[in-house]
Amino acid sequence: MKNLPRIFKGSVLLAAILLAGAPLALAQSKKFSKTYPASSGASLSINNQFGNVIIHTWNKNEVQADVSVVVNHGNERKAQELLDAINISSAMQGNEISFKTSIGKDKLNLKGNASMQVNYEVYLPVDIRLDLANKFGNTVLPNLKGSTQIKQSFGNLETGNLTGEENELSVEFSEGSIKIGNVKNLDATFSFSSIAIAGLTGQAEIDVRHCGKFELGAGSGLNSLELDAEYSDVDIELAEDLSAQFDVSTNFGNFRYGSRIHIDEPEEKEESRGPKFNFNYTGTIGKGGNCLLSIDSDFSTINFR
Repeated sequence: MKNLPRIFKGSVLLAAILLAGAPLALAQSKKFSKTYPASSGASLSINNQFGNVIIHTWNKNEVQADVSVVVNHGNERKAQELLDAINISSAMQGNEISFKTSIGKDKLNLKGNASMQVNYEVYLPVDIRLDLANKFGNTVLPNLKGSTQIKQSFGNLETGNLTGEENELSVEFSEGSIKIGNVKNLDATFSFSSIAIAGLTGQAEIDVRHCGKFELGAGSGLNSLELDAEYSDVDIELAEDLSAQFDVSTNFGNFRYGSRIHIDEPEEKEESRGPKFNFNYTGTIGKGGNCLLSIDSDFSTINFR
């Protein structure tokens, strides 16, 4: 943890205090449940912290959120105060449905054996547009056909296939593994996490920062990939029937590839002779084609397999 940003270390300590079990603490709890109609074109926003968000799909044109709040504290009065400071709000304006967890700022400075959990279980139509932010907790998503915007901080993320027209993911500071299904038209930023994406189709733009392990599948339906990597190991599984062109640049890094890859012969320039740390590789995968994989990396290893 020495080399991680100070904000990360402080946030992890706060989460440990608030989420850790407290054997001598007194528990207080409350529940919240709300259902809204969700017609065609509806969108759902969820903003949570210090708990898990589990999403389910169903055949009803409704959104239902069941929220469980549990707090523990060594002092019964303070346990009740902490419980009262946690508020779940919901609203519907037009086709926009929202749920939000709010916690009084003064209650985040608790000392002693205190903990809290705010867990959501949500049921929604498979094609609804979803905007979800979760911090200090895990998130699980099923297959979704609506566009998504997911922000996950200090927790794990597991998704099914995301096949909506637009899918935006932001993941940072995950101590576990992030497992993502097949994704169409992905715009993503990943940092300080371990990431595995089953497959990509359509267009993808991805930034990867300080990810010790980043794996993704490049499917035959991929139209383009723009990937910017820093201090990360990137492993790209190429579909057997993928035909594409690639342009890979490395700075203080490596590019590794198998027999399916054809590398264009570089044109050596007079001024390029001598010590060199920047390299550019262009070529084709399979029969080539209109799909372009454009990768720019610093202090990273890029592996095509």
